[in-house]
Amino acid sequence: MIKFILDNVKIEFFQANRPIQKEILSKATFNSFDNSNLKILDVKSVAKLKVVALIMRIKSRDLTFDEIKEQVTIKLS
Repeated sequence: MIKFILDNVKIEFFQANRPIQKEILSKATFNSFDNSNLKILDVKSVAKLKVVALIMRIKSRDLTFDEIKEQVTIKLS
């Protein structure tokens, strides 16, 4: 993954290597800039990919997925 900050905007480039990432990208909506090959991913797909990244990490601040789910459930209740 390559990360940049350009005019206070965070830009990330990555290559999807997991099947779930590829599936998310296959269903995603992209916006393109005029005269460019650059594609901008829609916000929902970015969120889905971030959730996948969180779940796939070996350690995520020493919380298990069940603990994360429990904390999210409590906050939403």
